[in-house]
Amino acid sequence: MNDQNKTNKQNNKIRRFLSLLTMDTKELIRSKWTLFYFLTFSIISVGIIFSGEASEIYGFSGISKFIASLVNISFLLIPIFSLGPSSISISGMRENLSLEYMLSFPVTKKEIYLSKFLSIFLVSISTLFFVLFIALSFFRFREVDTKIITAFLFILLLSFVFISIGFLISVLSKTKSSAIALSLFVWFIIIIGGELGTLGFISVSKIPEISFFPIIFLNPAETFRVAVIAIFSSSLDILGPFGIYIYSKLGKSLIPISALLMSIYGFLTLVIGYKLFSMQKVSTDIIRRR
Repeated sequence: MNDQNKTNKQNNKIRRFLSLLTMDTKELIRSKWTLFYFLTFSIISVGIIFSGEASEIYGFSGISKFIASLVNISFLLIPIFSLGPSSISISGMRENLSLEYMLSFPVTKKEIYLSKFLSIFLVSISTLFFVLFIALSFFRFREVDTKIITAFLFILLLSFVFISIGFLISVLSKTKSSAIALSLFVWFIIIIGGELGTLGFISVSKIPEISFFPIIFLNPAETFRVAVIAIFSSSLDILGPFGIYIYSKLGKSLIPISALLMSIYGFLTLVIGYKLFSMQKVSTDIIRRR
């Protein structure tokens, strides 16, 4: 009898979470942000495809050219599109008091947090898979190799990392406006400041060569950029002396190491965000029903 009760409670918990996930996903799909995200990547992808199927850029053509171009675009766009909805997920609920309302039902903070995260991540990767499907269909699924698949997986990892960062921002922010402002600041520091500052700092400083590793790998965007260059290139000479040094020490192991570091960065940030969220007190006069 006890086992049956436990099973029923578990089933009810799963159904409750799936209902919450479905509700969050539908709400996200109807949002203008998701529509803008979808249209932006779709239009850019179609533009890349029709920019010249037979033309070659830096040795890339066909689907390889498309993925290489998508990687460059993703480096700038995916972080901002990932930070946008994730940074206002919890802060938005806190501002409009829907968080207090949801917690008046038999729903836990963990379920709310995971539901919000999964809905944003699923919508994000669905858009990217749709874009990839368009490209593969145009090229009739030719020339698909491990490089193409690996590069696309890194694009998904980049989305995962910045959605996780967005959730940490959302937990730390009291209002949507402050969350958006903080996410734009983080985007600028990591993407723009990271790209320009990293190269500039290494160029003008006389730091030991071993210091190149933490400078690169502490920034998830730089880790992504170095890894995808290594996927399509036999060296990192395009990044200058520090790129050559890193590749000489790590070689092709740079790719799995980068994937592991980005995964750890994303999971760690997501967990920290949840821990902080779980410790925050929710002020409400609504009597919680048990």
